[in-house]
Amino acid sequence: MQSQARYERLEAYGFGVDYPSDCVIEFSPKSTRSQGDIAFKSPSNYKLFLSWGELEKVKKLNGVEGHADYSLKKMGGSREAKVGEVHKESTIVNGHPASFRDVSVELVRRGIFFNTTKSQRQVRSLHVHCDVSSRYFVIYSPVPLEKADEQAEVVSRMIKNFSCHIR
Repeated sequence: MQSQARYERLEAYGFGVDYPSDCVIEFSPKSTRSQGDIAFKSPSNYKLFLSWGELEKVKKLNGVEGHADYSLKKMGGSREAKVGEVHKESTIVNGHPASFRDVSVELVRRGIFFNTTKSQRQVRSLHVHCDVSSRYFVIYSPVPLEKADEQAEVVSRMIKNFSCHIR
C-alpha cells in the first residue's frame, strides 16, 4: 500500500518536492528554469506531473483561482472529456495563495466505425503562483478510479512538501 511508500526529495531550478522513491522521473527535454515539465511515473501505473512557467504569462487569468478555473475549462472544452463533480479548495503553499481541485472526469475515446469507450478518471491538481520566483506551478495527476485513493495520498504528500522557492 502507498502509505508505506518511501519518499525522496527532488530539488531543481530552485523548487523542491517530495515524491515516492519508486517513481521514475522524466524531465521534459525542453525544461528550463523559467518553464518546464516533470513526469513522475509510478509502478502502480499512474503518473503525476509538475509543470511550471513564467508567472507573467498567467497574470491575465485573475490570480491563482482564475488560473485553476481556466485549466478546468480547458479540460472540459475537449470533446474527449466530460467534467463531472468538482471540489475546489483555496489554500496556502510555501506562503503563497494556491488553488486545489479534485475533479471527476469521464473520458470518451472515439474509435473506428463509431466505436466509443468510456472511462472514469479522477484528476487532482494544485495551482500555485510564486511572486518570489516569478513562476507558477501546477501539480496534477489523472488516474483511473481504482487508483484514486492511492494517488490522493501521494498528491497530498507532494502538495504538503512542495517548495516553490528554496531559501
